[in-house]
Amino acid sequence: MQLGDLFAKLGQGQTLTPGEIEALRLEGNNVQITSSLVKSWSDNAGGISAGAGHFRTLSCDIGPHDIIGVRLQGDQTLTTGVEANVAFDAMGARGGYRLNWSADSPSQISLRDVPAKWCIRVSGSAVFATNSTGYRYVVLATYNALGALERGTTMATIPAASGVQTTVPFATGLAGSPGDLPITTFKLRVGQNSGGDLVLEACQLYVELIGSEYLG
Repeated sequence: MQLGDLFAKLGQGQTLTPGEIEALRLEGNNVQITSSLVKSWSDNAGGISAGAGHFRTLSCDIGPHDIIGVRLQGDQTLTTGVEANVAFDAMGARGGYRLNWSADSPSQISLRDVPAKWCIRVSGSAVFATNSTGYRYVVLATYNALGALERGTTMATIPAASGVQTTVPFATGLAGSPGDLPITTFKLRVGQNSGGDLVLEACQLYVELIGSEYLG
């Protein structure tokens, strides 16, 4: 018998059987337990906290939590033998609030409210003007909360193509654990050794926060 039926029977003045009394006791306890559990998931604003209870475990399997995509649409001239930050000029996609880009600081993507444990995926491509001399490469530079360079990761290095533009696809993954100084800034750096100036004709970069675990 459903809980509501038991209350209806009482409301009609009927006597519950011993089995119905036990069922009423168990269902009442379940309601209290469920209410307490839901309350523990709620934040101060009345919403569901992703860092509470079982959501901590689930959050590592749900993603991406945040994503941003930026691109270079105009030409950027690169000096031979000199590594340079890509100065992006447009944002193509954004989901969530932790990853940000601004035209005031076109070479960097910032990350805020970094979870205690995180995983980030970086991908994209860079297109260099036609020139068959030398090689082309792409580096991801990450900086910590103190503004210091945390690491420089060479994501791709390829010989220049002959007779066509050289397109360099790239991808890498980063991860952090509790106790690590959080990464707060990403910069994409490119280089070439054609022997003279060379134009970077296009570039796109995607940064995704694909997993996180809030530890409390």
